[in-house]
Amino acid sequence: GEAPFSAFEFSRLEGNLAYVTLNSFMDPTVVTRFKEKLPTIRDCSGLILDLRKNHGGSDSIAYAIVAHFLRQPSDKILVRSPKHIASYKAHGLSLQGTPADEVPGLGESDRERFLCYRRQWLHEELWGNVEPSQDVLSLPTAILTDSETLSAAEDFLMVFQSGKGEAIRVGRSTGGSTGQYLVHELPGGGMLGICTVRVPWPELLGRKGIEPHIHVDPTIEDIIRNEDRTLKTAVSSLLQ
Repeated sequence: GEAPFSAFEFSRLEGNLAYVTLNSFMDPTVVTRFKEKLPTIRDCSGLILDLRKNHGGSDSIAYAIVAHFLRQPSDKILVRSPKHIASYKAHGLSLQGTPADEVPGLGESDRERFLCYRRQWLHEELWGNVEPSQDVLSLPTAILTDSETLSAAEDFLMVFQSGKGEAIRVGRSTGGSTGQYLVHELPGGGMLGICTVRVPWPELLGRKGIEPHIHVDPTIEDIIRNEDRTLKTAVSSLLQ
């Protein structure tokens, strides 16, 4: 069936604030629709980017949008993924007692087996970096995040910070997903996704996600009254 919400939404809020909802980075039209709104956004007094329902998608889509907020090129995007050979892991078990300072002295074969056992034998890919767009936005910006902000949406935030983008994050910590899911079907129709990569900036993501600058916990009363406390907090912070 169709998603319960569209991938891109735009509206104006009180105080002439632009409100852009980026619900997914799976649909490439999100980039063209965002760029079409750039002249309108530039005429606003502030911008709110809502990533709270964004489970990710393609980094290329995320980076095409984040480029409009960067003050400098991002750091190099070096992505790592564990390498696994079952027999290497079995052999590495016999090396598990090797002191850390002796690991560099192991022969290449033993070192690979030891690291495979430790799940530290990694394949590396350099994905370049993200350059600032020629059309960079410079208005006050707030970004809304929640535990459903995942994968490429978290990559968006990490590149945003690496490239010195200026925004205040409001809401709750992101999900803490490194992305590139390996998906399995489960009995009963469920799906299981296992992250297969390690992110370029692990200190930002950690095991708890990317934390907001202003933490907001919606309440049951908010839901009953259909009030968006997180959005209201972002509006107030931009209109101060």
